[in-house]
Amino acid sequence: MQLTLSGQLKQFLRVMQGCLFPKLEEQLGPLTDKLRQLIAILELVQIESMVGPWSLVRRRRSSSPA
Repeated sequence: MQLTLSGQLKQFLRVMQGCLFPKLEEQLGPLTDKLRQLIAILELVQIESMVGPWSLVRRRRSSSPA
């Protein structure tokens, strides 16, 4: 049985509230309502597929003045 759009959204919200938000609060402390909204939107649009991988390599600062 396939979930309706409404059912998919309800399932998505359950996962957000039951898994993602608690993990983020563990790392960041309490989340504001606005931050929860932003996180939900970014998760819904799967932002990680739209941006490149995070680079752990830092640019070296030039020792000469700009």
